[in-house]
Parts: sequence; structure tokens; C-alpha cells
Amino acid sequence: MRILTLALLIPLTACAAGKDWPSLARRPGESAPLPTIGAPEAPVAANMSDSASPVIAGRIAEAARDLSAVAKRWDQQQTATAAAVAAARGAPDSSEVAVKAQLEISRLERIGAQIGDLRARLDAIGGDLALAAADGRDPKVALRDVGELIGKVEALRREHLAAAADLRGK
Repeated sequence: MRILTLALLIPLTACAAGKDWPSLARRPGESAPLPTIGAPEAPVAANMSDSASPVIAGRIAEAARDLSAVAKRWDQQQTATAAAVAAARGAPDSSEVAVKAQLEISRLERIGAQIGDLRARLDAIGGDLALAAADGRDPKVALRDVGELIGKVEALRREHLAAAADLRGK
């Protein structure tokens, strides 16, 4: 035990050697006065037609285009899935028609995931509009548009969930 303690203490003696260590006194840059910053500017009351709104308006328009494209793809895929499931009723699980039905259900579910992604994007836009309102802007029109899109996405999502449950026989 003594040998171990002695072996651990010997390296510490190297720290006590008379070397020149840097001073702990303040350096010139640390004692310099901090620059003064003026009072923050008051937010300018503006409508959504100033510089931030084209970005938000573009995101809303893109989400509206994506919603119409997803809704169209969902309608087409739901029809194809319903036909495949109807053809596979009563067929063995390992048959080609049953496998095709499962594939079509998977495709429909992938579109359902895109509906969820679109809802998340719209929620993010809503958050950005809330920040714009906190900055003194008036995002009422944009919020109305986002709210309408969220309503359409939720309706499509409910329709998707109901159709998916019917197609799976639940």
C-alpha cells in the first residue's frame, strides 16, 4: 500500500519544479471596457407585405400545391388499393393477388405519411407566423390561409385513416 502511495506521489513532484508559469493576472483584453450597445429599436408595426412575408407566403403557396398533389395521388392510390384488396379477398396470404394488395396498402400508407409531413410543415409555418406577430406584424390573412390548409389536411388525414382501417378489415 505504501509503495502504491509513493508511486502515485512521485509524479506530482514534477509539478512543483521551478518553471515559469503564465501569470494569472488579467490580460489587457480582459480589462478593456465593453462596447456599449444602443437601446434596441422598437418593432415597426407592419403588415405581412414587408420583407419576411414573401418567404412565408411562398411556403404557404408551396404547401397548398403539395396538398393538392398529395390529395390527387391519395385518391388514385386509394382506388387502386381498394381494387387490389377486393381482388385479394378470400385468396391465400401467399398468393400473388394478396401480395399485390399488401403492396398497394403500403403505397397508400406512404402517402398517409406524406399527409402527416405536410401537417408538420403547416404547423411550422404557423409557428413562424406567431413569431412574425410577436415582431409587430399582422399575419391575420396568412394565419387564415394556414388554418384553412390545416383543416383540409386534417380532413384528408381522417379520410385516409378511415379508408386504411376499412381496407385492412379493422
